[in-house]
Amino acid sequence: MMTRLAAYRKTLLTCLILWASIVAVFSAERFFMLHHFVSDDIRSRYAGDLAALFVKGLLFDIKIASIAAAFPFLIGLFGLATQKTAAFALRLLPTVATVLSLTAFAAALGNWFYFSVYDRQFDVFVFGLADEDTRAVLKTVWSDYPVIPCLAALIAATFVFGKIFSPPPAFRRPRGGKPLGLPPSSYPSSHFPQAYAARSANSPCVRPPCRFPPHPKSTNSFPMP
Repeated sequence: MMTRLAAYRKTLLTCLILWASIVAVFSAERFFMLHHFVSDDIRSRYAGDLAALFVKGLLFDIKIASIAAAFPFLIGLFGLATQKTAAFALRLLPTVATVLSLTAFAAALGNWFYFSVYDRQFDVFVFGLADEDTRAVLKTVWSDYPVIPCLAALIAATFVFGKIFSPPPAFRRPRGGKPLGLPPSSYPSSHFPQAYAARSANSPCVRPPCRFPPHPKSTNSFPMP
């Protein structure tokens, strides 16, 4: 049965993958937005500032990814309490990590289209969409932007992130406690006594138990008077 320490190691790996995926998604979005929305003339004029731009953006992405990775990390800390909480944490972590990664991916897509419409990134004015003609805004977005491909991308991202964060077969345990996905012959406790007995009976190298003969009288001993 998996120990709590092994479950916590799995939690740390999940947090690291989640953190790296969020940083990669946001950094890739920033790179493609720079080349899509900014003209070549402006990029060449401010070429010396691009490195500082990406460094500052990377620090912001690291901050957001660290906040998101704190949720599965806290779940892993909760799993250290008992063996049951460790098993519960391992079952919950893939769902939490997938939802967080999908949220980051959806936020990146939404930021792209928000910038396309309003020429600025997400800000407080996004909450004012309800005060405007929401139906007209949605109709414009539907007619001018690929909504269906974006939904398909979200579905594909859900599948990909679900595969990434799903535990391997060795970590999936049925009610009996043994790992799923492994043949019964791989369990060392199931056939070890039978295999050892067969080897002891058939192998010529295995000697029978030693039986010491009675100790003969020493020829060098002196007779007692």
